Amino acid sequence: MMSRMRPLVLAAGLLFAGYALAQPETFPAARARGELVVGVPYLAPPPAAGAKIRTPEGLDAAITEKLGASLKLPVRLVQLPAVDADRALKAGEVDLVLADRADGQPQTVAVQATGYAARPKAVIRTDTRMRKPADVQGRSVCMAEAATQAQALAQSWGATVRTYRVPSDA
Repeated sequence: MMSRMRPLVLAAGLLFAGYALAQPETFPAARARGELVVGVPYLAPPPAAGAKIRTPEGLDAAITEKLGASLKLPVRLVQLPAVDADRALKAGEVDLVLADRADGQPQTVAVQATGYAARPKAVIRTDTRMRKPADVQGRSVCMAEAATQAQALAQSWGATVRTYRVPSDA
């Protein structure tokens, strides 16, 4: 009797294992479109003849390329402020949004924090008289807009902070 049940039990086990492994298709709109569209906080303009080459700010491009490769889809980045994430996702303009801050998103937007945080550091050059944090008091320091923690640190030292859109301009 047991030997007759074995094939049935084996077939049932394989069937249930198949159901357990079956997952809904990820990013169905992107698959239908043939590309994954990702909203990012800042997208450097394409290089023009004679213009500075902009190094990508952050890890957005690298992360999305890896995701696209795992999905076997090409990736297109579009500039999108985090405040527009809900609207753009609902309208199907983007499949995913990477944001510096997800504060204030409505409950309809699924937010997944990465836990990644940059730690601000002071770079002190040898061709200046600045050697310690107190030396920047009353002086101007330049940094990228995205470096909010570094700005707070410099301001706590008494520096006047001047911000630029990208680090290479600072």
